[in-house]
Amino acid sequence: MKINFVNLVLVYSLLVFSANIVYPDSFFSKGNFADLQEGELKKLIITKDSVVRKSFNLKDMQDADFGLILTDGKLRIINFWATWCSPCIREIPSLKTLKNLINDDNFEIIMIAAGRNSVAKIENFILEGQLFKLKSYRDPYGELSASLGVLGLPTTLIIDPNGREIGRIIGDINWSSDESVKFFKELLYLYDQ
Repeated sequence: MKINFVNLVLVYSLLVFSANIVYPDSFFSKGNFADLQEGELKKLIITKDSVVRKSFNLKDMQDADFGLILTDGKLRIINFWATWCSPCIREIPSLKTLKNLINDDNFEIIMIAAGRNSVAKIENFILEGQLFKLKSYRDPYGELSASLGVLGLPTTLIIDPNGREIGRIIGDINWSSDESVKFFKELLYLYDQ
């Protein structure tokens, strides 16, 4: 079976055009960051079939419902953790340091205590670690965690300014490493274009 050149060009053009419809303004159409995935960021699992999520339904520390808007133009790190999780406790100070190193209003780091966690323990952890620049919410019944496929803690999602998951890291890493700072500065620069 022969395929003529014109049909081949048409099929290729259709595939390229379709890919840009599926991922407009997404991580994939903006650039390739494989060369930035150095050090512990090699653990980053790039999300290929990302869907837009407009908001997450959470609880605040007073047990009030809270809708976290994800399509407001901010690049977000969303860390699912628990007070009883040693690797979670170990990595959260590096998230604080990363936020201090990248003090940008369009960059937000959010901690979501997944499952059963004492509010008093969460608040004490925030106070002792002086984690005031990191927003903190709860997913007490694990509904959000389950809907996002968070199967272990810590799991950290990177959400682009349009509400798409760029990727995730399962397990703890040093978020304030030189490689990580470079990665997030590059992402912020990319999305500011």
